Amino acid sequence: MVGSLLALGVPARLRGFHPDAQAARTPAPVTRGRRFLAMLCDLLWSVVTRVVVAIAVQLLQLERRDLLTSGLANDVAWWVVLGTWLVLVLATGRTVGDVAVELRFVREPDGAAAPRALRRPLRFVAGIGGFMLLDLAPPGWQWAAWLFAAVSLVAMLLTVNGRGLPGLVTGMRVADARER
Repeated sequence: MVGSLLALGVPARLRGFHPDAQAARTPAPVTRGRRFLAMLCDLLWSVVTRVVVAIAVQLLQLERRDLLTSGLANDVAWWVVLGTWLVLVLATGRTVGDVAVELRFVREPDGAAAPRALRRPLRFVAGIGGFMLLDLAPPGWQWAAWLFAAVSLVAMLLTVNGRGLPGLVTGMRVADARER
């Protein structure tokens, strides 16, 4: 992140990269590598956001001189992040990783898909939301979240275009977000 911020100060002519506006709008093939990068972005965004929220909650506790445990800060952070993800996926049908790598789930023109009202909730539960919900399990049961992550990774590797669990559960396919 620091390197990216420092790179902003380098003049464009010295960066060696000259984006072509037309090429930036042209859809690219959906690869498993691209899907994996989206999944990794989701995981990293969840972890980083959770840490930031937990630190903010702990700072508020110090400010108020509360004698609350760090467990509360972690619980609050987890619920805030889970709620944020839920709102994002229900509102857009996409995760942070999907947006970062320009992906979206679309219905096949003649394919059988989950009913429209269920697609986004199912997308949430079969993706990062399912992992996060399982990670909230009582101590000793967090292995279920990591089993879910492993199954998600295998499903992404074995399904067409890496549609993974969200695609299997919703009956949707992964497409470039710039695709019409």
